Amino acid sequence: MNDFSQKLSNLRKQANLTNQELADLAHVPASLIAGLQSGKRCIGQLQATKIGKALGLDGQALESF
Repeated sequence: MNDFSQKLSNLRKQANLTNQELADLAHVPASLIAGLQSGKRCIGQLQATKIGKALGLDGQALESF
């Protein structure tokens, strides 16, 4: 698991969301969330922004996500 994978997993758990719930909030496939957490998928800027906002990040936290 890479740093981003671990960060995403931790943020999702802190938000008390399942992969599916986060995917629904971010309007991305649940398979993307699972793939990112396992380190098997790479994330693009648009997807990162959608997921970050769904996790409640904003400002610098969203930028660094």
